[in-house]
Amino acid sequence: MARTIGNCVAEARSILQDTAPPYRYAEVDLYVIFNSAMSETRRLRPDLFMASLFDPPIVYLSTNSSSPFPISESYYIAVVNYIVGRAELRDDQFNADNRASALLSAFKAQLSSSTA
Repeated sequence: MARTIGNCVAEARSILQDTAPPYRYAEVDLYVIFNSAMSETRRLRPDLFMASLFDPPIVYLSTNSSSPFPISESYYIAVVNYIVGRAELRDDQFNADNRASALLSAFKAQLSSSTA
């Protein structure tokens, strides 16, 4: 079963412990963060987008939640980490800042060390 963008956002929401309405993180906000993850991935690893390197920027809206995950699934967890880390950056708790920084660092490390 191929993973989708919606799966990625749902897994991040689960880690954020935000699975029941009213949500702390709006659906559109998590998709905006996913979009940022794809932009950052494209900046750090343009080779993952070689087929579409000169295409317009990637934009995934909530209506595209069933779209396939756009890069190799070996980077799926890295993108989930990015979504969780960025979402937690907006929290006021000092603990969240440390965890958010760790997750964003993990994203970069996973992108540079993983092989497709």
